[in-house]
Amino acid sequence: MTGEDTTAAKAGREMITGIWTIMGGGKLTSALICDDRPAVLRAMSDLLRPLPGLNQIMCVTEGFELIDAFASREVDLVLIGIHHASTTGADATSLLLALHPTAVVIVVGSATELDVLAAAYVCGARALILWDPTIPQSGGLIY
Repeated sequence: MTGEDTTAAKAGREMITGIWTIMGGGKLTSALICDDRPAVLRAMSDLLRPLPGLNQIMCVTEGFELIDAFASREVDLVLIGIHHASTTGADATSLLLALHPTAVVIVVGSATELDVLAAAYVCGARALILWDPTIPQSGGLIY
């Protein structure tokens, strides 16, 4: 996303805000994003940045960085992509929630990876979001 706010981006933000509200979340002030693809990290950061009250977005590229970042900072919401160089989204979700059971994790992936998404959900993710990998300008904009 290059500064323009598309309908899909607005819908993605509304989806995340809705999930956060349904989960009983208070004020959303910080988010941690984990994915090994720079384009996806940028797209998810761009998607979250306009959310009211969100003043900190951290990005990491693999599951063990995720654990360290979560432990060292106060984080309200964690978005985990299902592809990682050393761990899958399910592995990262399972490890994070084993160490920090109150973490709010949303797993993000494509409809072609439903088995991994389902595994992450079984591990304790609060929600699953499917993204469309056919939208190249966003690295797979969440919808």
